[in-house]
Amino acid sequence: MAILRWSEGPKNSGCVYHKRGACRFGGDSIVVDVFVMPRISKARPIAITIGRYRNYKPAQAKEQWQIASPDGIVGCHEEVATRLIRVGLPQALAGPLATQVEDLLARESEILRGVLAAISTRQPNKQMEPTRARP
Repeated sequence: MAILRWSEGPKNSGCVYHKRGACRFGGDSIVVDVFVMPRISKARPIAITIGRYRNYKPAQAKEQWQIASPDGIVGCHEEVATRLIRVGLPQALAGPLATQVEDLLARESEILRGVLAAISTRQPNKQMEPTRARP
């Protein structure tokens, strides 16, 4: 079974929360980014980007999606699976990987809720500190 290996994602683009899951698929890598970025948070509160890479270059167009709040996490694996299939994964792999994305979102739901609340209440010119990984 394919497993997404989750790690802290880069925060150099203004992300205040970023988890990156990566999985090998043949000679390619499937990368799932789950992030919150204040400058796009109105359109994409919890942003999810799915890409397929070969030699660190996109092998397929990225899929972008969003969830409005942690309340929308349950059942999101179906949409994630559809987007994994669009980047070229067979359905037999897309389903289990999509469930892993939903599981991560469920585990991180309280952190995501807090990050989104902080973004919505912060003052316009005040910078947020990136979140720290849970021990």
